[in-house]
Amino acid sequence: MTVNDVIIVEVPSAIDAAAMFKSGNAVDAAVVWSPDDDECVKAVKGAWRLTSTKEAPFIIADGFYAKRDFVNERFDDLVKMVEAWMVGASEINTNVAAKNEAIRILVEGLGVTEEIAMNAINNVRLCTFEDNLNFFGLNTSYQGITGEQLYLKTGELYRQVGMVSGTLPAWRQVSNTRLLQRINLSGSQHAAWDRGSFGKSQTDLAKAQTFSTKPVSVVFASGSWKLDFNAMSVIDREADEMKLFANLGISIEGNTDNTGSYEANQSVSLKRAQAVADYLVREHGIDRHRIIVKGNGWNNPIATNDTPDGRAQNRRTDFKLLK
Repeated sequence: MTVNDVIIVEVPSAIDAAAMFKSGNAVDAAVVWSPDDDECVKAVKGAWRLTSTKEAPFIIADGFYAKRDFVNERFDDLVKMVEAWMVGASEINTNVAAKNEAIRILVEGLGVTEEIAMNAINNVRLCTFEDNLNFFGLNTSYQGITGEQLYLKTGELYRQVGMVSGTLPAWRQVSNTRLLQRINLSGSQHAAWDRGSFGKSQTDLAKAQTFSTKPVSVVFASGSWKLDFNAMSVIDREADEMKLFANLGISIEGNTDNTGSYEANQSVSLKRAQAVADYLVREHGIDRHRIIVKGNGWNNPIATNDTPDGRAQNRRTDFKLLK
């Protein structure tokens, strides 16, 4: 199944998307807000949550958009507004009284129950000033997903399902960092999200449920586990997805064809998987605790070993994201 097999149904809001899904027969899947996701799972028998931004915490879900002329005319006012927004977000994240006030505003503004509003605000982390500096590429030491990377990746996906036509505008044409650069906020309450140490042990990862599997052709010279430039380029293309889903584990499995002895293939496949893991840690800042490596040798073929083409397919590295 590919994105071309999906029919996109547009609705005015995430609330409408949840209502359509809960009707039971209008759509097969929906992108909704929290806590509507819990209500959807309860309402439709056999439904389950595919993923959420808890698994992909570097995604900033909402943003401000304005015409260039308006930004230029009201620049100073907009600086004050954005700064106030950043301060408010930090207060809701760190202050119980501020969070309770936000819950009250949600109840009155959206007409939802206090329980729903409380669940919604307790299930999110509002983006801070430093989160925004990272997202908009203003922190040169940041190694997570940036807005530009997300924009280009999702833009291509939208193109594949026919929701984008023509040339995708460059990121610099649709983003503006002047407001953020005028703001100066400091203190722990304004700090970026700290992922800390990955919470699962290697034993836990070995038992974890597979979230997604992607066979990747990382090619090695015969009997070698040294990464060449082409292999590095392949890994670089996959690294963004691993960084995006920063709260998921990563399984890297090396596989071989049946050329050579069983023992040699077991050893080489493990060393190749480890070489890929080391590269992700060193070059992309992936937390080593997220990664589990395995060498399958020739035990997990996806094609026949009786032909050159089949053997080439079997000399692969599989990436799995683990929940």
